[in-house]
Amino acid sequence: MATSVDRRTLTLYVSDEAYDELYKQARYRGLVAADAVGTRSLHRYIEWLMQHPLEDVRPQSIRDADTDMLEQGMSPEWRMYGPRRRHKITLTDDTIVQACAWAVLLGIAYAPARRVTGAPTFLDAAQCVAAVLEAIGTGWIDVRSKQEDD
Repeated sequence: MATSVDRRTLTLYVSDEAYDELYKQARYRGLVAADAVGTRSLHRYIEWLMQHPLEDVRPQSIRDADTDMLEQGMSPEWRMYGPRRRHKITLTDDTIVQACAWAVLLGIAYAPARRVTGAPTFLDAAQCVAAVLEAIGTGWIDVRSKQEDD
């Protein structure tokens, strides 16, 4: 029986630009030390992120194209940087499940039966987590904490 402390190591592909922005955000929020190095130090920030509301803040022109792209069987645009580099990170099962849920709710990941070219399916946890992190690091998903709303 799985508990919230069960962890898995995933290989995530995230662009340098998005990764650097995630790291900067984590330092700003005090969730990684200023001298911390590597993806491992981001696990606390990623776990924190997945517990807060995420919102699609892509430019309207990008969001307007979503319907047309989906009708053509293509993934809506959720990243603008490349190439993506490999990062290994260990996350709780709860964090991984929540990231997959956010990927589906935001329209980043789809059911395999939808056959959306270029989009992760909700069955591939590593792709869902990476896609959500890439979008956050790109600035196309905004995260709000209760403290920031006050």
